[in-house]
Amino acid sequence: MEMTINKQQVDERTAQAADFAAMLYSGVMTAEEEQALASWLEQSAESRAEYESMLDVWHSTGALSSRLDELGEEVSEKRPPVKPRQRWLPVALAASVLFGVAVAWQGWFVGESSVPESQLAIYQTSTGENRAVTLGDGSLVILNTNTRLLVDYSENQRRVTLNWGEAYFEVTADPNRPFLVDTEGKAVTVLGTRFNVQKAGFALKVAVVEGLVAVHRAENKMTPTTEAVDIKPGQPIPVEGTAGKYRLGAGVMATFTGNMGSSSARITSEEISQSDNFPDWRFGRIRFMNRTLQEVVKELNRYTTKKILIEDSRVMDVKVSGVFKLNAIDAALKRFEQALPLRVVEYPDRIVITGLD
Repeated sequence: MEMTINKQQVDERTAQAADFAAMLYSGVMTAEEEQALASWLEQSAESRAEYESMLDVWHSTGALSSRLDELGEEVSEKRPPVKPRQRWLPVALAASVLFGVAVAWQGWFVGESSVPESQLAIYQTSTGENRAVTLGDGSLVILNTNTRLLVDYSENQRRVTLNWGEAYFEVTADPNRPFLVDTEGKAVTVLGTRFNVQKAGFALKVAVVEGLVAVHRAENKMTPTTEAVDIKPGQPIPVEGTAGKYRLGAGVMATFTGNMGSSSARITSEEISQSDNFPDWRFGRIRFMNRTLQEVVKELNRYTTKKILIEDSRVMDVKVSGVFKLNAIDAALKRFEQALPLRVVEYPDRIVITGLD
């Protein structure tokens, strides 16, 4: 009896995750539906994991790759065609999400291109733009808004320099050629497969979805056997006497500031399943859980050329929870007026938020 109940609970959770994802990708998700989604995600780590897992599967389908080719026709026609990644997906599930995926990414993804196996190349996105690049070894990189990436592949090493911005990586294993992400001072050596890196001012933010990565000073070299400090959420993280070498496993997100290996270093960590900072931008959306309006506006301004301004100090700390579609930020902000004591006024070049008189 217990096994039947557990299986039923899992099936119901999977079905609910599919329903919410379909609502999100339909492009017509209401404020009530967004609130219901936020509440459901807060119920349990299992619900959030199921939802993220399903979105990740949808992201990897051939249907999405085909849609990206259409959206990026102008870019990709000058480059060799990219072979989409093939992964198993039940036929019924695939059929149910094709339309929603196409709608969700329209106007957000620029296109997908490829890099030969040995080449120096630069890729850059503007504000509000998102781009997928397949590297010569089959690794996938997705550049977020306002990001610049230098790819330097050689016979002995795969080096990517993140000059600014944010990128998500799915790295193909190659024990003979290490994969290194350099952020000009701090570096990430890939010991696993899927992770996200953001260079935010003087801070480096790393989130590991699958596998293992090492974070260290750029001048150091790391291998799977190199001694390093394992970062685990909820446990103290030493900063001195570590030689500036750390490891992160799947499900861990960490922020690094200061000079790694010295007393000036600051490192914080949390579980991805408990965070609203997980890199949802890959799916054309961003979510917040009980964040201040000031924090929300700062993050949203990364994705829009029409800047959002708070012109009333009284509302800076108003708490906000919700899911924003990155191709409809203006509309989402207008809904603030329905749920919060705010007034949102849109001008041709900016959006102004104030409190109610």
